[in-house]
Amino acid sequence: MLDNRLKKIAELVSGDGIAVDVGTDHAYLAAELVNSGKCSRVIASDVKEGPLDSARNTVEKFGIQDKVELVLSDGLANVSLDGVSDVVIAGMGGETIADIIGAVKIDSVDKMNIRWVLQPMTKPEILRRKLYEYNMEITVECVAEEGDKLYVIMTAEYCPFPRRLTEAESVCGFFDDEDETANKYRAREAERLEKTGIPEEELRGRLDLREPEDIIFTIDGWDAKDLDDAISIARTDTGYWLGVH
Repeated sequence: MLDNRLKKIAELVSGDGIAVDVGTDHAYLAAELVNSGKCSRVIASDVKEGPLDSARNTVEKFGIQDKVELVLSDGLANVSLDGVSDVVIAGMGGETIADIIGAVKIDSVDKMNIRWVLQPMTKPEILRRKLYEYNMEITVECVAEEGDKLYVIMTAEYCPFPRRLTEAESVCGFFDDEDETANKYRAREAERLEKTGIPEEELRGRLDLREPEDIIFTIDGWDAKDLDDAISIARTDTGYWLGVH
């Protein structure tokens, strides 16, 4: 019943408590988590009645009405997180996923006990940045392949001692270097970025050090488009300018 994308998401759910499937659509993931025995209870939410009707058909088909609760909710607004061990947010843009997580009040739930399983359809780099701004860390990141499509999937948990995410990490992610599918995704993304260049909004507020007379020392890769660990030296009318990046 599940495609490769949803199979990988299901694998990453811990099953330690209640799972929440945000944007459940047909509730295929919720049904699999219950039918496989991984989760004893799942809360399946969606922002529209139409998808919830489809989810209700799936739940009734498998006779799991007592184990899957259907909730009409914009993100997690109407979902209680008491006893929840896993929250799945998949099939949405990275910015939307970040907004849903950011709307959860810190004092409303013990966030340390929740595993967030996230699958952004677009802008994973923005989601990665936001997660670290929310005092979270990415614990697993992988890629699911379905036909010619590659889907980024990650798990994140709250971290009591968050660190700053580098620009390279936000773009490249935290994939296993031995993962061939992830390497295929990275190569595809590198090709896309090379074709599109750096968006104008990304250049605003930055210092352009691409002039040939600038001297730069860095430990970043040769193809990096943003230098996080570098020093630069440039000649000025009055002497030299030393920059630490």
